[in-house]
Amino acid sequence: MKRLTVAVGRGPGSQTGPVLLCLNRWTAAREWIAQACGQRRVDMRHVAFLAFGVIVSTPVFGDVARTKTVRFATGTSAVTLPGIIQGYDTVNYTDDAAAGPDIAVTLNPDSSATCMNIFAPGTRPGDVAAACIGSTGGNLRQGTLTEDGEYVVPVYRMRSAARLDETAHHTLEIATE
Repeated sequence: MKRLTVAVGRGPGSQTGPVLLCLNRWTAAREWIAQACGQRRVDMRHVAFLAFGVIVSTPVFGDVARTKTVRFATGTSAVTLPGIIQGYDTVNYTDDAAAGPDIAVTLNPDSSATCMNIFAPGTRPGDVAAACIGSTGGNLRQGTLTEDGEYVVPVYRMRSAARLDETAHHTLEIATE
């Protein structure tokens, strides 16, 4: 399967806004996409759909996904991590853990619109559904770690609060037994 990459920007002589570079003529666009997809011919509706998809999938500027590594102090089995998020920002807490111990993950936000998910090793936010979803299951998760590897706990704002660009403080507590 070939990958299809389209650059978005201003074409030469364009005064009205963004255009698809290398796709300044419909005929050239059709031929280029057909060649990239390994087909003889592509319907122009597919070209329009592709252009719409590129525009819609462009991330909103200002969204931030920070990553923080969880570190337990020597001789301790619990850690408390303070944090702050605003708008559509996300903090991805990562912990490289071994299978076997019982674990409790608790999110204490100052707003009920702040949630967490938990992703098992080998999965990432955006790739698959979370193993535990905080917006439906609550902000306390307990269980036994079943796999070795890096667990990811994203903390985020629900869309209703994120679109208002509200700020929220939280603490994430992780304890093992």
